[in-house]
Amino acid sequence: MEDMLARRGGSRTVTAAERIRAASREASPASLRETEVTVERWEFVPADLLLAQLPVCLVLTLSGIVPM
Repeated sequence: MEDMLARRGGSRTVTAAERIRAASREASPASLRETEVTVERWEFVPADLLLAQLPVCLVLTLSGIVPM
């Protein structure tokens, strides 16, 4: 596929692939290892307020008050 793209006049895809290959050859082995880069953390979002309504409605219903 790269040969086909190269025949089309040096497309940006072929140029980008060559640059990626060159950079990976020059990179250190430590930087090529897969590492965990995501951070898991809990964030409060406004939709979480909807979840807070569930236990409140349950308690009100069990106490005999009908929430509206």
